Amino acid sequence: MASPPRDGENFLNCPLWAEHRTFLTKDEVDVVVTATVKKTLIAMGIDACDPIEMQRDFQMLRDWRKASTSVRAKILMTAIGLLTAGALGALLIGVKSVIFSKP
Repeated sequence: MASPPRDGENFLNCPLWAEHRTFLTKDEVDVVVTATVKKTLIAMGIDACDPIEMQRDFQMLRDWRKASTSVRAKILMTAIGLLTAGALGALLIGVKSVIFSKP
């Protein structure tokens, strides 16, 4: 029994390829690819029977992702604003205490 080709070797020179090669027609390839894609989508929990409904689901997920990104950015800006206002308030109180302190 011949061994399969190693990395870098030409598989056309392999006796196993010459012995077991098969050629698929375009229709056979289409059937295999369609079945594989359906099985993959089902394994991921996606119903591929209704492509329009699937597109709506993906659109809803996209909208949800954009909304959560927007909320995250607004929360970050609010936190930065609060920290900045707190630091400026503390600085102002410190400056007032230095200026108006009794000697």
